[in-house]
Amino acid sequence: MGFVDGMTGIFTQPVRGARKDGVEGFFKGLGKGAIGLVTRPAAGVIDFTSGSFDAVKKYGKIFRV
Repeated sequence: MGFVDGMTGIFTQPVRGARKDGVEGFFKGLGKGAIGLVTRPAAGVIDFTSGSFDAVKKYGKIFRV
């Protein structure tokens, strides 16, 4: 979901900002969307990797590897 949120945030954040604070909010939202474009997919990859390592750890405990 991090990847999808990052991709859609570039469009949704400026709209939310514009609704809240007008033109200034639009540009703030544009900045937030641009940052989210990079950080959210990266966080999703890290979360996936962490979950994978947890699964391997549990597998090792179950089968005493």
